[in-house]
Amino acid sequence: MDKATEYVMFVHVLSAVLLGFYLFVPWLLLRLGKQSAAVQEGTVRTVSLLNRIGQYVLVLAFLSGGYLVSKYNSSGVWMILAIVLILVMFALSGIMSKPLKRIGEAVANGRAASEDLRLAQVLGTVNALVFLLILIIMNFPTI
Repeated sequence: MDKATEYVMFVHVLSAVLLGFYLFVPWLLLRLGKQSAAVQEGTVRTVSLLNRIGQYVLVLAFLSGGYLVSKYNSSGVWMILAIVLILVMFALSGIMSKPLKRIGEAVANGRAASEDLRLAQVLGTVNALVFLLILIIMNFPTI
């Protein structure tokens, strides 16, 4: 493995570690309704910020993964599955931004946001499951 590939592999693994945040989103949002307004506001702001950062990290993971695929022999099915799953993560994290924003606004104004909270919980859970699937298929590149 040449030096450039080693650096790209490092970026790819680092991005995977950073994306591990999505495994905690369902748990954070599940507990959100039981917290005080100040804790809710802080949690929603933090999750929103980390979600935004996660979207940029997804781009890094996608680009570094594309480079690594060009260097190694991977099956066509595996490549299609990896691309579809990462695109699903892109979509879910983008869609999750709006309910998180509305939850933050509702908490700041003292209103309930149960519908948006449920939507964010569902999107966060599906996103976590998709991330787990990505982690699993990364260990079996010859599928």
